[in-house]
Amino acid sequence: MLERIKKALVESFVGVIVVGMLFADGIMSFVSGISTPLANWLTEWIQQAKGSVLVQTPLPRFPVLPFIREWIAAALLLLAAFLLLRWLYIEPSAAEPSDPSQVEEPEESA
Repeated sequence: MLERIKKALVESFVGVIVVGMLFADGIMSFVSGISTPLANWLTEWIQQAKGSVLVQTPLPRFPVLPFIREWIAAALLLLAAFLLLRWLYIEPSAAEPSDPSQVEEPEESA
């Protein structure tokens, strides 16, 4: 049954579209994980700097939790894309033995 699904996904190009969308969404989550918390932190810092000259307030803390959350989402999306890409399009090579002890060394001729 999985082979029929795999064949349908490969032949109709739906598989490559899904892999591309997963990769794109993973990259966008990665970039968003950096830019959004940084922009919010900078905005808060600028607002505090405009406040009062007489009262010095400490810098706002960098929002680490949204940063980590987005990067975990990006990692999961990229992992899913890689696994789908590998399952659909990368065939395991049958020529290579799985056990390294089974590899025959070539005989040298004199």
